[in-house]
Amino acid sequence: MIKNTKFFRFVFLDFILSRKANGFTILLSVLVASIVLSVGMGIFGVMTRELKLSGMGRESQIAFSAADAGIECFFYWEIKHPDLADTAFGYYDSDSPAVKCAGNNTAMPVKSNGPYDLTLNLGNNSCAKINIIKDTLLSNKIITTVTSKGYNTACDSTSPFKVERAIQLVSTKQQGGGSYIPPDAPENLNIARVWASKMRLTWTNSCGGDSSCSYSLYRSTDGNTFSLAKSGITSSQNEDTGLLPTTLYYYYVTAVNSYGESSESNTENDTTSAYTASKTFDYTGGQQTWLVLTDVTSISIKASGAQGNGLGGESSAIVAVTPGETLYVYAGGQPSGRMGGWNGGGNGGSTSWGAYGTGGGGASDVRRGGTALANRIIVAGGGGGRGSNDAGGSRAGGSGGSAGNTAGASGGSGQNDAPVSGGGGGGTQTSAGSAGTAGGGNGGAPGNAGTAGNGGAGAIGPSGASGGGGGGGGYFGGGGGGSNYQSAGGGGGGSGYVTGYDTSMASGVISGNGQVIIEW
Repeated sequence: MIKNTKFFRFVFLDFILSRKANGFTILLSVLVASIVLSVGMGIFGVMTRELKLSGMGRESQIAFSAADAGIECFFYWEIKHPDLADTAFGYYDSDSPAVKCAGNNTAMPVKSNGPYDLTLNLGNNSCAKINIIKDTLLSNKIITTVTSKGYNTACDSTSPFKVERAIQLVSTKQQGGGSYIPPDAPENLNIARVWASKMRLTWTNSCGGDSSCSYSLYRSTDGNTFSLAKSGITSSQNEDTGLLPTTLYYYYVTAVNSYGESSESNTENDTTSAYTASKTFDYTGGQQTWLVLTDVTSISIKASGAQGNGLGGESSAIVAVTPGETLYVYAGGQPSGRMGGWNGGGNGGSTSWGAYGTGGGGASDVRRGGTALANRIIVAGGGGGRGSNDAGGSRAGGSGGSAGNTAGASGGSGQNDAPVSGGGGGGTQTSAGSAGTAGGGNGGAPGNAGTAGNGGAGAIGPSGASGGGGGGGGYFGGGGGGSNYQSAGGGGGGSGYVTGYDTSMASGVISGNGQVIIEW
């Protein structure tokens, strides 16, 4: 009994132990299999992701290549196409070009400043959309922005695998191509010397060795509103001429090359000095000259016309001049009896019994570049002559018209019975004074119209009649007065004329001979 019990225990224990060994083996197998499966799944996941990334990279490369093809198409038609003198992407009134790339043909719109849109359908089923914007708001610079979006599919595809890649370029350039390479802004602008009519300015060279580079000088009198004073300056200094005396000026300078203009330099200001010298030209009965001195680039001229019966006019201006040039000066003279004053005064009309109209006063003027009337740069008109009295002296002749600013005054009418003898008309900026009309009674006669520069002669009266006054000289001369038996009309005044700047004209202010004063 005891042996059987021992046998049972050993058999049972062997069974139990063998079952435990088999369970451990199974557990170990499951564990190893799990590890191997996990590693395999991880490797599979990595391989899957690598395949996806590889595919995405390939599709992205296709989309990027399409975008790059769009950029290449733009550049070809922007700057390289041999059949176009300028870009295809510009304003055309008519006959706009057709852009052809990769078998795609797109006509550019007529009378359009853009934006311009192109679509390229490429051979590998990819496509590109190109958008071109040109901004011309910055002076002579054109800012071009081109955006090319490439796709790995057709542009209108709705595929979830559609990939977009874009390239955008922004350039500032001139129409027709070439990158905009502006010069650096000039520095250290300085006003080195000041005169009454000019300033010398210097600055640091910013053009380097660029042969197309030059400088532009800008000027202002208030420090806010600047205008271009001079361009194409090829050195780093310049003299700004023709300025007004005792005037504050502001300056800045820019550098300009074939592609555009730099930003502004620093701003400098200074005040021109006063005129320090002058020369007076009195009446001599002949032409006088004045040689413009070194460093003098502008002068002040005041001209006074000679008195006839009417007073002479006065004109003044500041005029730009060149050192070394010669100016020709004419100071007008008063009339002598019926003889008109020197430099354009018209003669008075005579009569058989000795009563005559007086001559007109001569104009005063300055001429530049020659001695012809067309060379005049400033004119002060002469006054008109007086018409003669009647034989008994009881009826006074018409007074001479005063020399004018833009127009001379007409001469006075005679005091005879109607119809009265008319005074000569005053000269204007565009025409000479008209002739005075003939008076009624005993064969009155009309005066003579003025001409450019010269007053018209007064009418010569018939036997026993009165002579008309002569017209004053001027830019355009006054007309001569008409005659009548009883009294004659006066001559018209000559007109004034000015060029340059800071100009003024006054009528009927000068007595005596004419005069010209030049200041510098």
